[in-house]
Formats: sequence, C-alpha cells, structure tokens
Amino acid sequence: MHDPRISTAMRQLADLGRTESSPWAWAVAHIDPKGRVALPAEARQVLKVPQGRRTSMRGVCNRVALVVRAEGPGAAVAVDARGRLAVPVWLRRPPPAPVVVGVQRATAVVVVAPITVLEGLGDLLVGCLR
Repeated sequence: MHDPRISTAMRQLADLGRTESSPWAWAVAHIDPKGRVALPAEARQVLKVPQGRRTSMRGVCNRVALVVRAEGPGAAVAVDARGRLAVPVWLRRPPPAPVVVGVQRATAVVVVAPITVLEGLGDLLVGCLR
C-alpha cells in the first residue's frame, strides 16, 4: 500500500500549508450564458479594471488555462463595465461548468481554468490515500 506521507504530491501540498501568506487568491466562479465570468474583486483590483467602464486586457491560452494581464503579450480580451471577462469558447463547456479564478498579486496576473483542474487534483489526492 502506498504511504501518503512520502507521496510527492502530498509533500508539496503540506509545504504549501506552511507559508505565512500565499501569493495566490482563489475563487470559484460561474460562466454566464453569454460566455462571461464575473471577476472577483481582487482580480479587478490587480488588473486595474476601471469601475463602470469597458476595458481590454491581454490573454494567453495554454493547454489548461487562460492567463490574463492588463498589458503584455496575447490576444485582446474584453472586460465589460460590470467587471465580467469574456472567456474563450473552449472554457464554455456545456452545460456551463464553474471555473477557478486565481489571482497572483505580485505579478498582477489572473488565471481562469476549468474546474476539472481542481477535480484532477482531488483525484490525485484520493488516489494517494487508497
């Protein structure tokens, strides 16, 4: 039987719990029928989204997530006056599934990923405990 105390994944999670303050803030959000996700307040603050005004950010997709910055490389992605980010079609899986929104304050980056990322981590953790 596999001992979870010596599992690499479990050790990494244990190490995460030892930090005094995490560089990330996480939230679960839902994509609306028009393909937008309401950015949490911290994400709007980090990206400097002007209140009550439509603005454009820069987004880069990798195989797992959409990475958004106020400026830099990537395609233009719209944030409406209510702070909702238009997400790429591949994130709009029917039926609309929740997404994970991560904010890294130090680099002013917001990550939007399908909830399956967390489900994969959950499966890994449960697998370690079997």
